[in-house]
Amino acid sequence: MNKKGLFICFEGADGVGKSTIINKTIPKLMEENNFHEYLYFHWKPIKKEICFNRVPSSAAQNPRGKSIRNPIASLAFLFYHYLCYIYGYIFIIKPNLRKNRLVIADRYAYDIFLDPTRFRLKLPKWILKLFIGMTPLPHTTIALVAAPEVIISRKPELSKTEIEQYQDLLTKHNLIKRLIIQNAEASPDEIINQLLKNINISTTDIPR
Repeated sequence: MNKKGLFICFEGADGVGKSTIINKTIPKLMEENNFHEYLYFHWKPIKKEICFNRVPSSAAQNPRGKSIRNPIASLAFLFYHYLCYIYGYIFIIKPNLRKNRLVIADRYAYDIFLDPTRFRLKLPKWILKLFIGMTPLPHTTIALVAAPEVIISRKPELSKTEIEQYQDLLTKHNLIKRLIIQNAEASPDEIINQLLKNINISTTDIPR
């Protein structure tokens, strides 16, 4: 039985089935780890993104298609959101972990590097990597992946090339520590059963 909480991030291209897996995985994690409450947030841990014991039904807005910020505006955006992550980790995530709660992130700071177009950023990759390296880590991150054709058939928002690039950065560049790569083409129940085994293995030796 855990004496402290667990912080898990879910990442995946639009259409991979992330919302379905999150909704079905949370009750299992709660039961297996004897958590009585959980905290959910999308992308960054700030007050307006936080939900207790529920996952919002509305989809997050995707700013794709708007004009790209210039480098100065991009740096300002990055600095502001870095402060959001530090503040959110210290004053929201950590206190909830100490209360033996499950913390779920539906996307996290990694998306700044994985998909800068979503945030209209124009910055060198090394700056984006530095941002990730300075941001507090979840206990483990779930990378949901599938063949681009499968993802497009579910939600045709991204092109095959965009999905391939995203999944390549997500799984092959050692950007994310404590990463679990999960094929998302099976049935939800099969995916979740495998995930629970991998999460238990991934977090066994991590102090919490």
